[in-house]
Amino acid sequence: MRDLKADLESTDVETVYDALIRAGKTHRRELRPRVEAFLTTSDPGLREAALKVVAFYWRLPEHRDTARRALGEDADPDVRAAAAMALGGYADGADELQLLLDVALDAREEESVRDAAYSSALIIAGVSKVEYPMERTLPGFEERADWPLLARLVRAFGAAVPDRLDELAQRHTRSR
Repeated sequence: MRDLKADLESTDVETVYDALIRAGKTHRRELRPRVEAFLTTSDPGLREAALKVVAFYWRLPEHRDTARRALGEDADPDVRAAAAMALGGYADGADELQLLLDVALDAREEESVRDAAYSSALIIAGVSKVEYPMERTLPGFEERADWPLLARLVRAFGAAVPDRLDELAQRHTRSR
């Protein structure tokens, strides 16, 4: 097994990326300060990996806001998608659901980010493993997403269904 500490100090970006992901998957929280240092690096791939570690794999409560900020502010779509996926792990928040719905419904956002936000919104809204849509949603996200399922889950969650979601759900139902 490679030495994670040494790999995190490497000058090779791929080595560092892999080390970050390994640190997350193996719950090496003693590396937290080193991992957190990559949250503000100029390299978007390393920011994405660090965000996955602290907010997705480790689900550190104090990084819920880090994920929210990255979803709304990071210039890189892969970082925003990682943030959206991470927010699905904080599955107790109506605020996160609303934020994820806003992103999933935003036609100006990258499809990969919208897809990640959609998936996380389904999780927060309480999708069951049986109902979770397994068909591909990319490319052509807006046409392929199961909007009626999301609208029904949002209602069952007790949240308001945005007008755009209702419109997409109705259009999707008519086209089937």
